[in-house]
Amino acid sequence: MERNFTGQFKKGALELIILCIIGSKERYGYEIISELNLYRDTLGEALEGTVYPILHRLHENGLIKFRYGEKSARGSRKKYYSLTPEGEKALSDMKKFWLQFSECVDSALGIRRESIEMDIFALSERQNLLWSGSLNAEAAGFEFDTDNPAERTPEEKKRSDC
Repeated sequence: MERNFTGQFKKGALELIILCIIGSKERYGYEIISELNLYRDTLGEALEGTVYPILHRLHENGLIKFRYGEKSARGSRKKYYSLTPEGEKALSDMKKFWLQFSECVDSALGIRRESIEMDIFALSERQNLLWSGSLNAEAAGFEFDTDNPAERTPEEKKRSDC
């Protein structure tokens, strides 16, 4: 059974994540659910009964709009969602708040952002040296999987891109 606090964190972040997904490009419902399910290890499984009510609420609040696509061979039409100008503003505001909020939580937990940013910068620099040929992988401190990347599932490929 999931602890109550993790469910509350997920519920609070889900609207932001859905707006981010829609904000990256126009999407239909199944695409949104599939995208969310790439992160099921952290978010849990995204279900229609969770996602569609959020989409309905975002539409009612004027943050997203939709259009119907062409009819399929079965006669059904997909509903494509995109952000409204109000939705773009809300997403921007939510992102700013999230950065401030996460900085506050990191501070309370004793996590120093500067060290995280420096670690990311150092990793980036090692990657640049590796790619330029100035440094080999072992000297750069990289470890490689021995599995074949071509054999990874789309979900595994997506996770490795994060």
